Amino acid sequence: MEGAEKLVLDGLDLQKFRPWIILVEATKPVSGEPNHQEWEPELLSRGYDFVYFDGLNRFYVSDNHPELCSSLALPPNVFDNFVQIERLDDIARAQGELAALKNSTSWRLTAPLRESKRIFQKLHDKLRLIGTDLAKQFHFWSTRPADPPVHRKLPEQPGANSLTTSAL
Repeated sequence: MEGAEKLVLDGLDLQKFRPWIILVEATKPVSGEPNHQEWEPELLSRGYDFVYFDGLNRFYVSDNHPELCSSLALPPNVFDNFVQIERLDDIARAQGELAALKNSTSWRLTAPLRESKRIFQKLHDKLRLIGTDLAKQFHFWSTRPADPPVHRKLPEQPGANSLTTSAL
């Protein structure tokens, strides 16, 4: 109730009803002036920990559920995957259109084509990797310095002069 936070909190039986999270408007009506000092000490003494202030409300977590504190440590943000209420109708309409499309005869008839495309794309990606690997190997072998020639002595044949030859 606007401006009656202390009365409401005093009337709560927090032994019988133990909310995990309590959110209390913490400013004077139509103002940014804080008023939590009027009622917060009593709430803290009843086993609740302050965890977050959003500029209007203060959030408290029951000491029975400290695991919730980290969830309230940061303000709502883009990583929460929230959706603005103005967009809900657009999302519902798009989901309906997608469901209708997937239930259509056209979608069912073209399913094999989509699957073929997926398979060919996977094959194309694998061939591209093989081609890259072959290019690397070709580059390695084509730019590698040649091994120096190895000189071996040929076995002596009766009546022949001793010859040497080079082999790669």
